[in-house]
Amino acid sequence: MDRSTSGGGGGGGGGGGDGVVEVFSEKAVYTPKSCLLPSPPFLMAATFAALGGSEYAGRTSTVPGEAEGYAARDAIATGGIVLTSDSDLLLFRGEGGDEASTWGVVMFRDVEVDFPAGKISAHLFRPDDIAKGLDLELAFLGYLSHCNPRASFSTIRERCARIAESGKGVEGEMGRKWREFAAGYTFPEGDGGRLVEPRIAEVLSLRGCVGRKKEMFMPMLWEDTSRASAWDVGREVRALAYSLLFPAEMSLEEISRRGHGISGTPVGILSAREAKRRLHEVISESREGENWLARHTVRRIVGVFAARKKPPPHTSILESCACLFSGSNRPYITTTTRKKSADARWTWERIQTFAMVQAAWFSLLLLSEVLKETTADSKTRLEVLPVETLDGRRFTDELPGVGDRALVREVLAEYFEEVEEGEGEDERGEGGIEAGGGMPKEEAREGVWKAVGGKARKEKRRGPMEKAEAQRAVIGEGNMFSALVG
Repeated sequence: MDRSTSGGGGGGGGGGGDGVVEVFSEKAVYTPKSCLLPSPPFLMAATFAALGGSEYAGRTSTVPGEAEGYAARDAIATGGIVLTSDSDLLLFRGEGGDEASTWGVVMFRDVEVDFPAGKISAHLFRPDDIAKGLDLELAFLGYLSHCNPRASFSTIRERCARIAESGKGVEGEMGRKWREFAAGYTFPEGDGGRLVEPRIAEVLSLRGCVGRKKEMFMPMLWEDTSRASAWDVGREVRALAYSLLFPAEMSLEEISRRGHGISGTPVGILSAREAKRRLHEVISESREGENWLARHTVRRIVGVFAARKKPPPHTSILESCACLFSGSNRPYITTTTRKKSADARWTWERIQTFAMVQAAWFSLLLLSEVLKETTADSKTRLEVLPVETLDGRRFTDELPGVGDRALVREVLAEYFEEVEEGEGEDERGEGGIEAGGGMPKEEAREGVWKAVGGKARKEKRRGPMEKAEAQRAVIGEGNMFSALVG
């Protein structure tokens, strides 16, 4: 094991003036505060986007299955170094040659950055040197550890020595199970393809695999676990994507948060005719103008609340949703809410709606990648805004434009028109009795209209627990979303 140090200019890659963000600056990679939240749901998507726009774009690809075999193969062939958090890389071994003996592995946890000096230091592990020093095959060492996880290193080493003295060799002593284990550390063939978000790449790799269960692991969104899943938004778009990818299947199972746990939800595969009709609708919608994505997102969010027979989020929150997409190319204009604390700006309602925005965006990203995989027709391409559009600071602080407000009013007008039609049918079925116990319809819906008109919600629409949650999103005495907005 070596202690390696390298210098760098300015402490990180990609820095500079003219408003360019340093992707690997000190602020980006280090924070002294502990965080109660899991990793951001689209961290890998953002990383891939940064790599795709960098000098490494031509040397970066997505591979099927695990990437460790590809990384080890290429590092051994060139004498390179793999930066990883997966110790399995140490079990790969080169087949002679100078490059094979000089390749190495560095663990993320061992990397230390001295930003003032512009230096990076780390422990470098060279698998071939370790194997020679121990006089052991590291893959076999890993296998014995796998068979007996509680055994000490000295115990495992003694067993290796006994096997060597027996004269049977590893193959004769361990048999089939060892061969199956060792097969996992042979080098894969072929190269990867274009950069694709990892979860989407996993489901794309299932195409053409007969007999394998079709399932999609959804990103873990930051949301209120006491409410219905934000992944209800965009399900019809994802169903279309699955139908194009697996037309011969009956359904696909989505694994996501349900309540306080994780479970699977089957998503039915559409018929070819229905899938073609829905695809035409989505492509036509995407050509409606620059704000099509904002309109699509607000419609999907409002539609989910309508299906649940609940009033939609507050108008100001829906306007923030529209602003995320329509305002991505205009100057950042903050509102007076910037003066408020993070606790006041991130209510549970706003948190949940932001998660719904993310679900709608990811659903379109999935469909976009599936179309690239399944059709060569450029007319059926779907352009989705980049992941940096999902900016929590913009969502809470930026001032919505006139167009954003007009768009939300338009969508809500469609929603209330459908509500009125539904209520009319209910009234005719009940002999003309007005909603609200004889109260005029306008008064019965007064609370909903106030909610979407930018005023306070009517108190009777909210239970005491909902009122408490709507005030602040707090864990203990601190807001878990404070880190997003500072």
